[in-house]
Amino acid sequence: MRILEVIQKFSNTPDTKSTTEIIFFISKILASRGHKITIFTTNHKLDKQKIQELEKNGLKFYISKIFIDIRGLILTPGIINHLSNIKQCDIIHLHNYRTFQNVIISYYANFFKIPYIFQAEGSLSTFYQKKYSKIIFDYFFGNRMIRNAIKVIASSEQELEELIKIGVSRDKIVIIPFGIEIQDYFDLPEKGIFKMKYNINKNKKIILYLGRIHKMKGLEILLLAFLDLQKENIDSLLVIAGPDDGYLEELSRLVKKLDLKDKIIIPGPLYGSNKLEAYRDADIFVLPSFHDDFGLTTLESLACGTPVIITNRCGSSDVVYENGGLVIEYDKNSLVNGMITLLSDDNLRIKYSEQGKAHVHSNYSWNSIGILLEKCYESCLSNNQKLIGKNDSNKQ
Repeated sequence: MRILEVIQKFSNTPDTKSTTEIIFFISKILASRGHKITIFTTNHKLDKQKIQELEKNGLKFYISKIFIDIRGLILTPGIINHLSNIKQCDIIHLHNYRTFQNVIISYYANFFKIPYIFQAEGSLSTFYQKKYSKIIFDYFFGNRMIRNAIKVIASSEQELEELIKIGVSRDKIVIIPFGIEIQDYFDLPEKGIFKMKYNINKNKKIILYLGRIHKMKGLEILLLAFLDLQKENIDSLLVIAGPDDGYLEELSRLVKKLDLKDKIIIPGPLYGSNKLEAYRDADIFVLPSFHDDFGLTTLESLACGTPVIITNRCGSSDVVYENGGLVIEYDKNSLVNGMITLLSDDNLRIKYSEQGKAHVHSNYSWNSIGILLEKCYESCLSNNQKLIGKNDSNKQ
């Protein structure tokens, strides 16, 4: 198949890193299976290292120059120079939602009768930021773009329900979860390295949050729950790691207000071996999000053998439930009780550690996800050919 992947930002910034990695790995897998992959993107803070690696694997890039960036809506009129290439594709995969590039390419895909798939990757929500501009975009462009897609990919049951609420028919939606590069979790660091680096007592229990420092991630509830945990006889430390996505200043003020400065470490972003060392030394990983369509860090934690506490507002709760930890309500008391339950029971943590690790290694490698996506593409092409044949027959 000749596949066009469309993404506004192929970057390594906090707000785009996850989507960039998704496209990087699925494109690499699909190329290794003999498909011809082209990636269309803009020149916004390009991840040149990943581009070079993909080009070595035979992938092509069309990079359109930014004309203007209007509060995150990146206009690239030069896209017209690449539109003739759409006719050479068998199928198009639109990533993220409210982008100029998706609007233009979906329009021309319809014109050329090229089937396209839409995947929001966590960008459906109107919570917190730019609510009204998102609603306006949906009214004029987004709803039509989704309606004309041959298939819509959801990463979880939660995202599926969101799609249904905005009018997408159930039979058009296919669930394909995200994955991780399982090979990165075969040779894990020894336990104790992270504690040694940050001079943490080896007997102290570590509660880890790792991800974007964003209001939607539920970090205020985490701090309040951790404050209540201090009343218990559990010697614990909270680590909040990740890049600032607009909430670090408020978080720091709250830490000071609650007088938790000596019991919390905020090391900033952790990548590579530093990230794995944190997962390995953590006794539990907590993802207390108010809303999260998936949450790749859940897979990473479980792959390292660290049990998880996650709210039922996270898509990856499907992964955790009865496998690698506790799925709780989004409230402070549920989180306090969950942390007490896991931190007080070594055997339960060991059980979830072993089950979670086995489950993720067996089901969430990028190779497994790439095969699911390949089947989805093939099904879409088959259905599109039948639809074209039916329309041609009706014309006669």
